[in-house]
Amino acid sequence: MKKIIFAAIISISFTFTVPLHAESLKWWEWGQTWLNSLSKGGWEGKTAPEKLGETLDGKAVSIHDYQEKLLFINFWATWCPPCKEEFQELPQLSAALEGEKIEILAVNIFSSRNDVNRFLEKYQNGTKVLFDADKSVGKNYGIHTIPTSFLVDSKGKVLKVWKGAQYISQFTKDIRPFLKSYSSQ
Repeated sequence: MKKIIFAAIISISFTFTVPLHAESLKWWEWGQTWLNSLSKGGWEGKTAPEKLGETLDGKAVSIHDYQEKLLFINFWATWCPPCKEEFQELPQLSAALEGEKIEILAVNIFSSRNDVNRFLEKYQNGTKVLFDADKSVGKNYGIHTIPTSFLVDSKGKVLKVWKGAQYISQFTKDIRPFLKSYSSQ
């Protein structure tokens, strides 16, 4: 019985760690990409990639568009159940941090534009949604687990990364100490 449970856990874990841009790679390339993403180490303290994606109407968006604020960037996909749940709770995070110098963005990195539009017809909640049209954003951020969220400062430095679904209360607790330095500005 223990072997069956262990095999199920490994299978589920592998399902959510396959690189999200795997459809554009040959089978031997995605395995190497996945291994490389694991060996890159953490993002915290490093400079985040500039490009964040584009609005659903095609306008390019980058980190420098938000120079006076912290950025909370949530990477997700329409077909991912934990992503859907987390996406629907992002307004609670906005409400908990209302009046603070923070911008909350949800970057869809794997679904088609049509799928994102259909998803938003059903679940639109006021969260700013960006789209990774050329699949480069997820790849540049090394996303291999979704949902994954980043907290980035106004200079583009990654302050915190969360892999996998989180409770909004955990996000809020982790973000508040970083906001203290922005409240005096």
